Amino acid sequence: MDTVDQVIVVQSDGSMIGIEREAMVDIKRLGQSSVERCSLIKWSEEQQAWYVYTLSYGPLCDMEDNTLYFDLYNDAVAYEVEYFNNVLKA
Repeated sequence: MDTVDQVIVVQSDGSMIGIEREAMVDIKRLGQSSVERCSLIKWSEEQQAWYVYTLSYGPLCDMEDNTLYFDLYNDAVAYEVEYFNNVLKA
């Protein structure tokens, strides 16, 4: 699977936003930076399973809008990586 490690977008006002998995460009060289995670792996006490929570859209869901749950933490992490690789390719 091809992966994208970093995307930086320069907006019309000169500000920059981006997403990165592994930094290739030292963003500090571009000016003052702010870095935030775009997602978290969270535990659902109700479902007794892991899920991926995006800070912009909430939980990642399937085509029927049901939250995707994972029995294993590593499976949730793998899905998170796959999801954002697909987002970065778009």
